[in-house]
Amino acid sequence: IEKLKRSYIATVLNGYSTEDIMVDKLDVLLNKAYSLKDVEKYNEQIKKISSFNILFYTPFPYISGKKKIIPYIKLPKEIQEDYLEVVHFEKLKYAKASKYLFIVSHYELGLLGIILKTDENVIGIAENYTLKLKPTSKVKIYNPSEGLRDTYLIRAIIEVVTINECEIIYSLPSFFKALNI
Repeated sequence: IEKLKRSYIATVLNGYSTEDIMVDKLDVLLNKAYSLKDVEKYNEQIKKISSFNILFYTPFPYISGKKKIIPYIKLPKEIQEDYLEVVHFEKLKYAKASKYLFIVSHYELGLLGIILKTDENVIGIAENYTLKLKPTSKVKIYNPSEGLRDTYLIRAIIEVVTINECEIIYSLPSFFKALNI
């Protein structure tokens, strides 16, 4: 179901359109290719994805504004304790230091934008990365611009104030792990 959720997010971020001939009869193709064995489990997972989808349209409850700096200890436990799955990232232009916007997914919080400065060179595929705020970090939590909200369906921007205060974890894809590269 994680693959289904990630595919759903990727589809939304890449501008899904039902006008596309390739996806017009996708349900017919999938019905012929796969048979569903545990319908109740499948329906439960679809409900979870639906709940995740509702978050796109629900205001983020922890907004404090661009001026207020929040210490790690005062952050919601989900942000403190959980690893945030990266679904997209881009290096921000016109920044003096290496500054990145990461779009992250959290099952209970939805899609969020994380802006951070780092000395690390972030390249490759977004899905290979996860983020974890360090206990010494301080952040600002504010509403995204309309452009960012419309493009990435993010609920909030979490900007890490100090450089290198967010751990960027790179995981080698399982395919390459199996090859022992």
